Order: sequence, then structure tokens, then C-alpha cells
Amino acid sequence: MSSTKLADPRWRRLESRGDLNYCIQCGRCTSACPLSVRIEWSPRHKLDEERMFGDENLDDTGRTAWTCLACYSCHEACEQGVHTAGVIRHIRQRSFERGAAPEGVRKAAELFARTGMAFPVTGLTKKMRTELGLGDVPTTAADPAALEEVRKLLRLLGYPGAEAGGGEGTGGGAR
Repeated sequence: MSSTKLADPRWRRLESRGDLNYCIQCGRCTSACPLSVRIEWSPRHKLDEERMFGDENLDDTGRTAWTCLACYSCHEACEQGVHTAGVIRHIRQRSFERGAAPEGVRKAAELFARTGMAFPVTGLTKKMRTELGLGDVPTTAADPAALEEVRKLLRLLGYPGAEAGGGEGTGGGAR
């Protein structure tokens, strides 16, 4: 059982896996998906895999689930109320927990655990803020109490990199 299911009440609907059985294979989710003509899988395909394999569904180590835009078009199109986007989020979370997330996702998560920011403060960001008269970027890393709160939340959610913290800094320099 993943730590996400325990910590996040939105997973309660997926706990019993019963909602997946409401899918009648009509294909409305796939028709609504803006990527369905460009990718090798469909939202309906992911539901089938999840229904058949559950937590044993390795999803090619999660690669295909990461191409989802998370636009929720599939969910909105479903007349049965199956939360397809939630299932794909669950597959992503499971692949992340297994260490199979794409490198960019892992780097963003590590940066967040280290600095409390999801994106680095780059030289361009600093330059643009100066030109707009906005001053320095208020970073979580500059406030030790705020950064510790971010790490505490990550520990509560079971994020594997939260204990170490990864050091200090604002995540920034020019790139």
C-alpha cells in the first residue's frame, strides 16, 4: 500500500478499486484525451491495466503515465464517474516510490526537498525581477522555519528524500 493512499483522502475512492469496475469501455476518455492520437497508450488502456494488475502494474516502469497532461479531460468525459486521471496519478506515485520516475521529475522533487521550491531561481529570473522592480525572490530556503515545515510535510507523506534534506541553498544560480 502506498504512503499516498494513507495520507491523502482523495485516494479513498481508489482504495477498494471498485470505481474502476464502473468503466464500460465506451472510449469517451480516450476520445477526450488531447494526446491520444500521439501516444502509444490511452486512458482506457491505463484503466484496464490497473484493474487487471493493480499494484503489480509496473507500467513499463511508469514511463507512459508520465506523458499524461493531467488536464482531466478523460475524467470530465466519463459518464460513469471513473476518475481516470486519479488512476494515472496513482500509477505515477507508485513509479516514483519505486524509483522509476523520469530524471526531470526526480530532480524537481529533490530540489523541492532541498529548497522548498519546485523550480530553481535562475539568473534570468533574477534579472527579470530586477527589471520589473520586484526585488529578490522570496525563497523558502531563506526561512529555516518554513523550510523545516516543507520537510516535515514531505516526511509525513513518506517522500524518500525528506530525511536528508539535501543541504541548504536557494536552488538558484544562473543556468
